[in-house]
Amino acid sequence: MILGRENYNNYINSFLNNGTNSKEALYFNISENEKHIINKKAKSAVIYLDIYDFSSKIHNFEAEEIIKYLTPFYKYVFRIIEKHNGRIDRVMGDGIIAIFSEIFNINHQYSDYNIYSNYDVFNDAYCCCKEIIEKLRNNKKYASKAAIGLGELYFCRLVSENYNEITCIGEPLTEVYRLENIADKNEILLFEDVSYNFPCSIDDDTSYTGWIYYNDIKYNFKGLGERKFNKVIYKSE
Repeated sequence: MILGRENYNNYINSFLNNGTNSKEALYFNISENEKHIINKKAKSAVIYLDIYDFSSKIHNFEAEEIIKYLTPFYKYVFRIIEKHNGRIDRVMGDGIIAIFSEIFNINHQYSDYNIYSNYDVFNDAYCCCKEIIEKLRNNKKYASKAAIGLGELYFCRLVSENYNEITCIGEPLTEVYRLENIADKNEILLFEDVSYNFPCSIDDDTSYTGWIYYNDIKYNFKGLGERKFNKVIYKSE
């Protein structure tokens, strides 16, 4: 994380809806749920979301101008992540990594983690990305792109002399870093095995109106080798 836990929580919550209750705010980033997640593994989905062509848009900006530019984006996107039961793991400029996991079960009806399946965490993550990209697709400042990883994460505390925060470790994080790097405007990228969690064919589901689905795309990813991935693209108007 980029800030200490207390300051980070204040930073995140400053962008949330004023109607957010204290319980929701408490669980919005992963560190504040420490006693429930420390040293545990859980089925999880990870999203990496950022602004398309961000570097070009702000290359002449001063630091204060960048903050002013990003504040509306944070405020909008954080609300949608919260709505879909996500937890902020880290913020890196325009890049946001959020976790959707069975271990953050408080907003779901399930009392048994084993009932909270890969489909459930994937669906939360995918619906989050889908909503953000659809709503920002024609926004010249904030049109976005995203990647989704799915698998087991290990939640732990990394302790050193100058760093003492909760984080998570696992292959889904590596996957989203690699996929996001090649994503384009209004795209959601995911590896082929993750795509199996779609509930039905996009062509047969009216909720996917405006989206185009491409599969079996091959790419040689650094550290991962050649992998097949799929992408879902929203057609800009």
